[in-house]
Amino acid sequence: MKLKRLLCAAASAVFCLSLAGCVISAPQTVLTVDGEPIPAGLYLSYQYSAYAEAASQLSSNEELEDATIEDVPADEWVHTRTIELIRRHVYVERAFEAQGLSIPEDEAASAQSAADQYYEANEELIAANGIGKESYRTFYMNQVKYSALLEAYLEEHRSDVQLDEAKEYMDSTYAHIYQLALPSTDTSYQLLDEDAAAALMDAANKAIDKMKAEGSTLDEVADEVLEEVLPLSGREYTDSSVSEYFSERYVSEDSTLYGKDFSLAMLAAEVGSCGLYTASTSPVLYEKLPNYETDEQFEDEHFAAIADEINAAAFEEDVAQQAGALSLEEDASAVRTYSVHNIKTEVCPPAPRRCGGALFLSA
Repeated sequence: MKLKRLLCAAASAVFCLSLAGCVISAPQTVLTVDGEPIPAGLYLSYQYSAYAEAASQLSSNEELEDATIEDVPADEWVHTRTIELIRRHVYVERAFEAQGLSIPEDEAASAQSAADQYYEANEELIAANGIGKESYRTFYMNQVKYSALLEAYLEEHRSDVQLDEAKEYMDSTYAHIYQLALPSTDTSYQLLDEDAAAALMDAANKAIDKMKAEGSTLDEVADEVLEEVLPLSGREYTDSSVSEYFSERYVSEDSTLYGKDFSLAMLAAEVGSCGLYTASTSPVLYEKLPNYETDEQFEDEHFAAIADEINAAAFEEDVAQQAGALSLEEDASAVRTYSVHNIKTEVCPPAPRRCGGALFLSA
């Protein structure tokens, strides 16, 4: 669920940032947030985090220079997002201290060790692009503090969410479905020929007709469907085939398995309906299930997680509002020096770079 993403520290991001050209001295401070100077290494860390967010929203054939995100140029979006994240960094540091929170010694040691291990495993790439170990550790530990603030908020507000509010949220946010993926390629991952593809669609439609006519559920007809369609792609039906192609899940608008369009279609479908979704890479048979059968089941199985998700969204909004109110002063020259267009995703073989004997310092 969405809460998991909020609790996740950005330990796996690869910080591959570089400066183009040669300068006598690189700016050590890029901007100031509410009187607090932000050093270059920390700025670059959050810039790359914003860049990664932007890249995830671009299609495979889009370049940052030519793309737009939310109706603004992608490079402008990255800069705006970088500022948002840095403001949040300052707010989190202050709020963590103001609330008297602390990270247990063993957890702090473990987090710092994880940060250091990641840095050391990728040191050539990270250090060559201007981010020192202390900058990376500061970035990493801020995510840990954010999670601690969130946990404290959830503990304080968990009882604020009412049952009806949680049920309404779940019903508008999640769709509970059975789904059966049907292979549209052969074992060499080539598309099925026309006859095989037609036979697959025929088998799928027969299953839908049976479910509607007899009241069968998708899990009850899955065996029969797979026995018919797997040989069409050169695959053998086995006792484990159903577990491989059939699943039960809750999907939301943010689910990525079959894309946003599939998720929106499942949210819009009526409970009890079944059908064939063909806009994904592979056709998917689906059946829409109720999110819960009774209030008792909802309370036992879903209420706590949904309440936390509602509160987590409120916390995120509150943090964004308070962080966004912090004053900001940018060094325009430094911002140009550390342009998003200098970001690269791999380390090239070293080439001579001399400019009056000056070296680029890791921040």
